[in-house]
Amino acid sequence: MMNFTSKLDDDIHPEKKKKIIKLLSESLTGDDNLLQRRFHALMNENFSQKTYTIIDESDDIASVLIYFKDTLLYQGSQLSVIYLSHLATAARYRGSGITRKIMDHVEFSLCTKNDLIYGYPRRAIQGFWSKIGFSETTNGNTKSLNFPKKYLRSTSNFIWTKATYKDIPALVKIANESQNSRLIKVCRDVNKWRHIFLCQENFEFNLLICKSIDEIPVAYCAIQDETIIELCALEIDFRDLINLSLADITNCQTLSILNRGLVVSDYKLVFEWVKKFGTILEKEKWDLVLFSKHKELLNSIVSFESSGTSETAKFFQTSLGSNFLSLDSY
Repeated sequence: MMNFTSKLDDDIHPEKKKKIIKLLSESLTGDDNLLQRRFHALMNENFSQKTYTIIDESDDIASVLIYFKDTLLYQGSQLSVIYLSHLATAARYRGSGITRKIMDHVEFSLCTKNDLIYGYPRRAIQGFWSKIGFSETTNGNTKSLNFPKKYLRSTSNFIWTKATYKDIPALVKIANESQNSRLIKVCRDVNKWRHIFLCQENFEFNLLICKSIDEIPVAYCAIQDETIIELCALEIDFRDLINLSLADITNCQTLSILNRGLVVSDYKLVFEWVKKFGTILEKEKWDLVLFSKHKELLNSIVSFESSGTSETAKFFQTSLGSNFLSLDSY
């Protein structure tokens, strides 16, 4: 019977990293070169990353789990959070029970030492995480808020430009000082933002920053596939920020914003504006797995994700949303 060894790596040797990237890319469908570039970006310059591997007797990777340690704020309390990024098992070991060693690490180490664990499983492994007590749900609250360019304000007071590494301190400041009532608020330090910048090209999104006429940073956003997946702003009139400058730099005739990524103070104004001039469209649902030893937190998130309330209620409920669909998925 073959012997396997397990290891939690903080600093992975380059050759081992190559093997892990190859296994991860082989586990997904799509362009292999693109997948390898994405996993290479994912595994670099992220100081919160952890890699748990199962090694066979030939020193090959039998199974691997990539996860990230984060910090979130919940009702003013700081929580330790684990994001389960990617799990893969070599084809020749699937069904052999090797993956159970990964599950044991999650169940007996991560779940006991952290406040919240979450991830986005592939449909093919539906039911996998529930075996160790995870809740599985499907999101029903993701909306696209669409603003036609012809209704946007033309203003020279707030100009959008492509963000650079020099803007990282400003991004941290905006995120920390933004006023919002979300159930969960993401905490990102300088290192996390460096990793997000590194992932831009391979994951095909762009970071933009908005500055006032006095060069004061007031907002940032991330755009992917012509949709703003995250927008965070200080207390500036939303209509001044979603302006022609933003539409021009994104080269869009209609600005689309995911409600889940919207971190602003006046949600009522946003809703009234989009109902008057724009449209609200349903986005594709996605699956989520969660575990928390704090039952109130877990029940709040599951209740939100599976909510079947009216369109208006859903929009405002997003202001209290879990905000998992964010840049921290990269």
